[in-house]
Amino acid sequence: AFAAVAEETADDGVVFVGVNTRDTETAARAFEEEFDVGYPSVVDSDGRRLLAFRDTLPPAAIPSTLVVDRDGNMAARVIGPITETSLRDLVTEVAEEPT
Repeated sequence: AFAAVAEETADDGVVFVGVNTRDTETAARAFEEEFDVGYPSVVDSDGRRLLAFRDTLPPAAIPSTLVVDRDGNMAARVIGPITETSLRDLVTEVAEEPT
């Protein structure tokens, strides 16, 4: 779902970044290859990068999706799985906000 929406919205200036928190680097890269993930991601096996979100995201809330607007503000947060349709609608709504 994320790979599809990332590809569909790239021309609108939407950028996806994945944070892999529960996998080894090898497992994370294998997942990315298997599912043709075309956006960048970082492996955060020790959770240090995840702690940067501690004010907006409970550390155990995996999976989670954060949508950041063009001004760098968190526009939406989804804790738990998200469907492709919901993700597309959410990202499109934020991308279409006036500047």
